[in-house]
Order: sequence, then structure tokens, then C-alpha cells
Amino acid sequence: MESKKTPFLLQEDTDEIKEKREKREENACRKTLILFLIVLLAVVVCAIIAISVAVALSLPSDQPTTEPTSDGLMVTTTTQEELSGEYYGSNGAGIRFQVVINSTYYTLIVTSISTGMDVINVMHPQSTNMTMTSINSTTFMIMMNSTSQMNDYIVPPTATGVMETMMRSDDPQMTDDLLQELDSINVNITRQLTLQLLALSEEATLIIEAAKALVEMNNVNSSYPPVRQFYLLGLQLEKMRGHSLGGASTVRKRSTTTKQYGRCAAGGGYCTASRCPYSRDGNDCFGMCGRGCSCWFFVCGDCCYHHYCETHDICCARKGFYTWACFRVLRDYFRSSCSSAYEC
Repeated sequence: MESKKTPFLLQEDTDEIKEKREKREENACRKTLILFLIVLLAVVVCAIIAISVAVALSLPSDQPTTEPTSDGLMVTTTTQEELSGEYYGSNGAGIRFQVVINSTYYTLIVTSISTGMDVINVMHPQSTNMTMTSINSTTFMIMMNSTSQMNDYIVPPTATGVMETMMRSDDPQMTDDLLQELDSINVNITRQLTLQLLALSEEATLIIEAAKALVEMNNVNSSYPPVRQFYLLGLQLEKMRGHSLGGASTVRKRSTTTKQYGRCAAGGGYCTASRCPYSRDGNDCFGMCGRGCSCWFFVCGDCCYHHYCETHDICCARKGFYTWACFRVLRDYFRSSCSSAYEC
């Protein structure tokens, strides 16, 4: 009886072993499939992350969409009526500037990119004798009388909006009510301090550098009124900075005016005897366009004597560097030729 049961048991054991082996193989296959899916999922996730990063980097940001040129200057508009662009210094600080001169308005705005605040904001309707000028957080109303003398007032922050609305109207008129909003008591001290702080500011340095860099751009026409006005702004600030720092500088004493054979050396070039810069008030290059002997040749075309630059220096010496008569870049008074007198 027992000998007959043995084959059956062996067959039963064999089937059980075979079944276990198939289950092990099935489990191994399942594990392999799961591992493959995990690896595939990891690859997909990595691909999604890489694509997301690439897309994010390609999207526009709040930074300028165009990298600055090697000298840090980017010009976006240059026409007969408008100059606009940005300039970045070596430390990454930057300014945004716009000058508009047309038959209706003259406006000049320089904004600090880091703070978003206007460093200079000038508004002058061409049909009036009024100019509203904001320098940092101080706003002035400048009015010229019939004898070309300028009276200036401080515009309180509460009245700035009203004044700006009036200036932008079709027929700007200063009424008695508006005039009462102005402060003329502390204006001299406030104006001097405001202009002095402007000249010594980092933004003034950037304006000066931007004006000089503008000369090197081939697509900028230096004869356009807005471009010339920006040159003049930089030149005025450089002169004010020099005066604020004490005035004494080797740049004012450079020996460039030595006369030789009826001509004189000036700024690396030669001028006829009648157009030689001369020595006055400690400045060996009086009449040259620039601070002392630092020539801004692009203002009037060369480094010789120019009546406009001479009379501007005389005006600033007589009226003071921190007056609107000297800092008249705040209105478009550079429309005359370099041979004309500066209106002081």
C-alpha cells in the first residue's frame, strides 16, 4: 500500500516546487517592472525640472532686457526731440534718463534705477516763464520776470500735485491762490544745499559718465537738442562738483595754453591766437568748455575758446554756482550757438 502512494507524493511535491518557482519568477519580474517604472519616473521628473528652469531663465524679468554695452550705456531713443536710455556704473548702480524738447514742452528726467526715485525732474511748458524742478525730494517753482531775472520758490509736498496739474494744462497760469502755496523764505539756503548734495551724489557721477559715454556711440547725433542738453547737464554737474570739493585741482592748472607761433596748445589740439583759452581766477583754461582744463570738446566741437562757455563761467562766478542762473540746464538755454553769450 505504501509503495503505491510514493509516486503520487513525489508528483505532488514536484508540482508544489514548480508553482513556488513560478511565483518567485513572477515576483522578480514584478520587482523589475516596478524598478523600471521608478527609474523612468525619475527621468521624467528631472526632465520636467530642467525644462522648467530653462523656461524660467528665458522669461523676461524686471531687469533690462538688453545687457549694457561695455561702457555701461544703453540708448533707447535718439531723435531731434527726444533722448532716452540707461547707464550703469562699474559698481552696478544705474540711472534712467529722458530729455524731451519740442514746441510744447521741455522735460528732463533722471531716475535712480535702484530706488525708482527721480533724481531730477524738470517740467517747462515752452509758452510760459515757469519751470517746476524737483531734485530728489525738494521741488522748486522757478519764474522768470520781464528782465530775465529768476525768482524761485519752494513747493510744499502738499501742493506739488496741484502745481503739476497746472503746469500740464493747456494754458498754465500762476494764480494768487497757487502763489500762496509757495515758500520764498528759506529758498536760498534750501536751493544751495539741494544743488550741492546733487553735485556730490553718486547719481551725478553716473550722469557725468553717461554724457561722456554718449559721445562714443555712433548712432547718436550730437547736434540734436536733447543730446546737447544732456551734455550740458553733465558739464554743469562736473563744474559744481569741482566747486563743492574746494575748486583747487591740478586739472585747472594744466599747462595747455602756451602760445607758440601765433597759436596755442589747448586740450591736445592747437587753436589760433584769437581763440586761445586764457588764465583767470586761478583757471588756466578760462573760456574752454569743461571744468578748468578738462575739455569737453563735444560740447562746442573743440578745446578752444568759446564765448558761450566763457560767459557761462563768468555768470557762475558772479551769481554763484548754486543759483538757477548758473545751473540753467534746467531750461533749454543751449539752443544758441557756441559763439553766442550765455544768458545770465
